[in-house]
Amino acid sequence: MEPLNRRDFLSAGARSLIKLSGGLYVAGYLLPLSGCGSSITAQSADKAMGSAFTPQYPVREITPVSELYVQSVRQSPGVSSDDWRLEISGSVSNNLSFSYQDFQKLEQTTMYNTLICVGNEVGGRLTGHCEWTGVKLKTILERAGLLPEALDVAIFARDSYSDSFPVSKAMEGDVILAYKINGEPLTVDHGFPVRAIVPNIYGMKNVKWIDRIVISQSDYRGFWQKRGWSESAEIKTYSTIQSLDRLSTTEPARLSGIAYAGDRGVSGVQISLDGGSTWDEAVITPALSKYSWNVWTYDLPSSAKGRYSITIRAVEKSGVIQGAGGLTSNTKPDGANGYHQISIDVA
Repeated sequence: MEPLNRRDFLSAGARSLIKLSGGLYVAGYLLPLSGCGSSITAQSADKAMGSAFTPQYPVREITPVSELYVQSVRQSPGVSSDDWRLEISGSVSNNLSFSYQDFQKLEQTTMYNTLICVGNEVGGRLTGHCEWTGVKLKTILERAGLLPEALDVAIFARDSYSDSFPVSKAMEGDVILAYKINGEPLTVDHGFPVRAIVPNIYGMKNVKWIDRIVISQSDYRGFWQKRGWSESAEIKTYSTIQSLDRLSTTEPARLSGIAYAGDRGVSGVQISLDGGSTWDEAVITPALSKYSWNVWTYDLPSSAKGRYSITIRAVEKSGVIQGAGGLTSNTKPDGANGYHQISIDVA
């Protein structure tokens, strides 16, 4: 998946001023808005940014396939399941080959996992959380028989894209070769017939349209590594404000969004209403899995008036606080690092 720098900045947030009923304004990065009195502009932004609302939380715990971000180096190759095969070779005792039908007969596993593009800006939307069904890569490598010198898993796609990660990562048991998303076969844009799901690792290593896996004796550098992007690509702790909701003029405005720290886990989400001088705790939902994001909500004080500079940060279970790199933190080479901030006016 192609890392981005600033060319998708406007899709992640444009400068604007939006008014809700009850005298609530949003200034700064556009947020999706719901509730009575939302303007046409806000609804348009909501559609463009793929946000969603439920009665409990304005952010869906599971991202619909239609709203999951799509990043690719090249156009989708349009692979047919009839002539697709997965070939396993390299530093293994037994080369393997699977048809799509054969592959589906292997032992299945289902997991929740959060995908984030390494090119995602602070506060950006190149992220999603879905249910994935497939076959553990560990199962396939055990069948192939890894040789002692096996070092890297190099994965090749039908569109000539490639990337890699260590054999040790594959043998942890959580990397899967997925052929279903949210209970349905993968769509073409999301990697049909088979893609890699590599927890804790940015999306560029979650290769789509896989047709060949080579176990390498040396470090294999993939498409983006050759262009200066991170080789380990471990996801940084991330949190974002995704919506602002006010159901009536007598109720407080509710902020909501997501936070994610990989298998390090999120113990809390903190909100500052004064640009980071003081912090308050948001309410978070339990994660569905160790690779799931947490949905959080925070109600502004009902007596709130005036302008507020709202900042969010996540706290890992170990107590480590999300890194503060600023809104303009560079995504290259290993992902953005910073607190998402917005400004609102409450009249």
